[in-house]
Amino acid sequence: MFTVHTNNRQTDIVLSKTNGEGNEEWVKYYGGKGYDYASDLIATRDGGYLILGETSSYGNGNNDIYIVKVTELGRQEWQNTFGERYNEYGKSVRETEYGYYIYGTRQDCSADSDDPTPDCLTLNLIIRTDQKGKQLYNADVAK
Repeated sequence: MFTVHTNNRQTDIVLSKTNGEGNEEWVKYYGGKGYDYASDLIATRDGGYLILGETSSYGNGNNDIYIVKVTELGRQEWQNTFGERYNEYGKSVRETEYGYYIYGTRQDCSADSDDPTPDCLTLNLIIRTDQKGKQLYNADVAK
């Protein structure tokens, strides 16, 4: 898994699968016309994969946490974003029998919406989702 610059887009997430001899079986690209980065990848209980990262292609603004669920052949099943006005970054993900736990960070910035360079704090964030990536819970957590 890595991120690559493409001609018509800024950056995409690239996932490839190789066989036991190291020969590539498939390669897939995920993302939109903005910046899309991957930070974690897990094999899921159903044989597929979950990609975690951040995106400026989708979501509510700047960078948002981005998850993409793919099949064992790399076909996208669903995607989702989590974020608000400022930046949120996905750091790691784990699967449970009920869904996914995402660890990330988010910016908490001053309330003055006219300030082009607000003072921001970086907060740790936990998000819990169901098996389809729908958010069930989120909370800021202490470092």
